[in-house]
Amino acid sequence: MAGAKPQSQARRGVDKFERPTEHSSQPIFYVSVAAVLAGYYAYPHKTNPLYPAIFLSYPVPTSMTSTQTQYGKGPKDLIYVGFYTLVLFAARDFIRHYVSPVLARSWGVHDAYKQTRFSQELYQAVYFASMAAFGLYIMRGTPVWFFNMPGLFVGFPHRTLDAGFKAFYLIQSANWVQQAAVTFLGLEKARKDTAVMVSHHIVTLTAIPLIYNAHMTSFALALIIPHDISDALLAFGKCISYSGPSTLVAFPYFTLFVSSWIYFRHYVGSITFWTLLTKYKPAITTVYGWENEQWKATLLHGLVVSLFGALQIMNAYWLSLILKVVAKAAAGTIPKDERESEDEVEIEKSN
Repeated sequence: MAGAKPQSQARRGVDKFERPTEHSSQPIFYVSVAAVLAGYYAYPHKTNPLYPAIFLSYPVPTSMTSTQTQYGKGPKDLIYVGFYTLVLFAARDFIRHYVSPVLARSWGVHDAYKQTRFSQELYQAVYFASMAAFGLYIMRGTPVWFFNMPGLFVGFPHRTLDAGFKAFYLIQSANWVQQAAVTFLGLEKARKDTAVMVSHHIVTLTAIPLIYNAHMTSFALALIIPHDISDALLAFGKCISYSGPSTLVAFPYFTLFVSSWIYFRHYVGSITFWTLLTKYKPAITTVYGWENEQWKATLLHGLVVSLFGALQIMNAYWLSLILKVVAKAAAGTIPKDERESEDEVEIEKSN
């Protein structure tokens, strides 16, 4: 019985930390989204105050654009972000409580705790894979296609965006608001890297409006899409790990994940950061007419470089955790997430 004590303590520790939201659906999200939609469709007109919550605001008259309709930026965009934050909460709840249980059982995940973690990762996998595909579709029509760094400055500053690009950026903004809320409210069990994740949310929530209002949204494509691709592969890999995969599945997938992480987060991230460090300040000095007010360019450049640099440091920290897993995998151990708490490791061993 002495050997069972740590397992029991681990289980009690995990159960104590979990919140009710981990185990029950939250109808408030569905009701809120339905109320906004009903409120708009009761009077479906642009003058309806709920219109900017559902549809993009600030269209530029077509006579002023050479191709498709462009959209400007303004405070109504915050309403759009707020509504789609609710939509993402509803989507998260639906996947976790109505899709994940069925899929988890079909994958052989029967332990209640693993099912909870599986549901969290499944939502992440679906969201990031969908947005990565959407982002690549948007990028395909821009000079930045597949991280062409000189293309970042074509048409700079980007004061207007086409509908797809603007929707992509604002929905991503809604996602980071949601992710921050999940973390700060403790809606999911903390991992070992929670402090770094909180810092990541702070940096991201600072960078999103800064990049948007500095009209440098092409940089967002080069930053967000690589993160989405690697995050999708990470989350899907976690789903696989909870199903107890064989080495024939675990090692090839882990190799794919590590390779993609290094390429997208570090190679692409480094060349994006270097471009920002060396090319961006001259560009903003010229286009904003700051030749005689260099302090403005210096301040904006310093802020953006600092934020991007902080993200690179955090990515380096996560890479160090990944390399620890690589070292264990090289020794023949099936890859496990280094971010898991000791309690979770005990539960992994007990199943």
